[in-house]
Amino acid sequence: MYFLTRRPALLVFSDLAAAGVGDVARRFELGDESERVCFAAIDALELPIADETVDLVYGNAIVHHLPDLDRCLAEAARVLKPGGRTVFMDAAYAPLWQGAKSTWLRPLMRLSHHLYPRSPEDRRYTIEGGFRESELGPKIRALGGEPFFHRHGFLFYLWQRGARRLLPASLAGFGEHPGIARLLTRLDERLARFEVVRRNQVRLVWGFTKAPSAT
Repeated sequence: MYFLTRRPALLVFSDLAAAGVGDVARRFELGDESERVCFAAIDALELPIADETVDLVYGNAIVHHLPDLDRCLAEAARVLKPGGRTVFMDAAYAPLWQGAKSTWLRPLMRLSHHLYPRSPEDRRYTIEGGFRESELGPKIRALGGEPFFHRHGFLFYLWQRGARRLLPASLAGFGEHPGIARLLTRLDERLARFEVVRRNQVRLVWGFTKAPSAT
């Protein structure tokens, strides 16, 4: 709902499941803003939207759930206006994190999956690793888009992930503790000066800008 602060003509909130859309719709009292918000069950691979009519396509941790990445990107490019933008958030492939999950962290990962069952897509994504910029870039450029990638999260990601999944329920909230979050975020910013840390930051904000019209 943050996007309402940007005064859009229409904000469409979607989920593949109608029940999921309904759950979100019931959380908000939109008042005068209700006429500018549409809640709809939509398949990201078949957007019921006309060509070149959308300014922004946004998705938080959904792309890795989709069975056809190329089709998702093509649909986003189709509905975007020239100069429009996509913004997605997923996990990036991080060699150190991936190596740890396949070796000394493997028992803890299995325990976490037992305590908090994942979807098949999440399990595959965890085992195979996150998105690689080197693979996303050519796909995006082939659609006429200009890609962007921004990584963040190293120490804070590891702390947050571990606290959520491995601490007792009564302590899991420490994963979001504001003081710890600020401290670890500052440390992450300083450590990002080093190439080895930048390559192993786990959170990836990515997407593309559609080329402006030639006319």
